[in-house]
Amino acid sequence: MVNVVIAEPSVKSLLLVMKFDGTPLSTGTGFLIQSPSGLHLITNRHNLTGRHQQTGKPLSKTGGLPNEVSIAHNVEGKLGQWI
Repeated sequence: MVNVVIAEPSVKSLLLVMKFDGTPLSTGTGFLIQSPSGLHLITNRHNLTGRHQQTGKPLSKTGGLPNEVSIAHNVEGKLGQWI
């Protein structure tokens, strides 16, 4: 068995799955920052709007716009394991 070491910087981004009423539309990435008002998710605008930045048209071939986002987080102290 090979021992694999995961470097912490490689797991800073989080997998985002944008959905419409539970149906996956797309995936993207984001990351968290800590501010005086709490944790904030940073991601590209189009991930959450589901629309092209210039045209405003839906990005999904289904025309669906996200109303849910699932975020895969690393388990604290267990890099490479996700919740």
